[in-house]
Amino acid sequence: MDGFINMLKPPGITSSQLVVKLRKILGQKKIGHSGTLDPGAAGVLVLGVNKGTRLLEYLLDSDKSYRAELTFGVKTTTGDAFGEIVEQDKGCKINQEELEKVLESFKGQHMQIPPMTSAIKQQGKKLYELAREGKSVERKARSIEIKNIKLVQFFTVKDTLKAIFDVECSKGTYIRTLCEDIAAKLDTVGYMSFLIRTQIGLFNVNSSHTIEEVEDKFSKNQYDFISPLELIIDNKGFVKYFLSDDELFKVLNGNPIQAELNPTDKTIALFSEQKLVALGKNDGNMIKLNKVFK
Repeated sequence: MDGFINMLKPPGITSSQLVVKLRKILGQKKIGHSGTLDPGAAGVLVLGVNKGTRLLEYLLDSDKSYRAELTFGVKTTTGDAFGEIVEQDKGCKINQEELEKVLESFKGQHMQIPPMTSAIKQQGKKLYELAREGKSVERKARSIEIKNIKLVQFFTVKDTLKAIFDVECSKGTYIRTLCEDIAAKLDTVGYMSFLIRTQIGLFNVNSSHTIEEVEDKFSKNQYDFISPLELIIDNKGFVKYFLSDDELFKVLNGNPIQAELNPTDKTIALFSEQKLVALGKNDGNMIKLNKVFK
């Protein structure tokens, strides 16, 4: 049981709690995830199972897509629906045309200050741990890229303006901060009232699995919810190298092998027949190993 599971995380549980649930269902200890989703958020959470955990790092730099709901006129301590209200702008007025112009202005690369609710470490602690202690520290702005952003719906609920938008962005982008920045550019305040992650790299929400679905399939000995390791190999364009028996013996013992390959900086995936055995790098006429899967 090696590979990836495209999970549909429900709101209300942490990413770690979802991992614990899957460990119990599948009876596998070695399960990890590719990137935390907030407890209140839903959507794609890719889990690595056994050997898959060692390939999760290749998903971390993947672009991500979200659908977010932004509520205008209210600012909260956390930038989402779970914080305390600290500011209100009951008279805020926004029209759809100016909203679309502001959204368009966020396309491209710019600097973003991570929120205090993030898991970035500072002073030896995660920012959200400091926030729980009532502390706020200065954070360095980080470069992010908004690949695409598009308004889906602009509407009013009980005199409160709301917008739903889709965004495709680089890793390290905080959507709650983006929501606050959009509101600020419209001369008001706002918060992220809901978030669903719709895609991580090649993993899309339309092909994701619920906890109940995985449990049901596993009970019937159906394993089609697990994507093979080769999915990442192909998606990342790794160079495939098929080992002879002698080479296999060396690789399984952690030794580099001689190989005449065209010069490449790409990761080399070493196979024995159709089974992934190791990952390495080309160094002259040698393949030096950086991961061996036994």
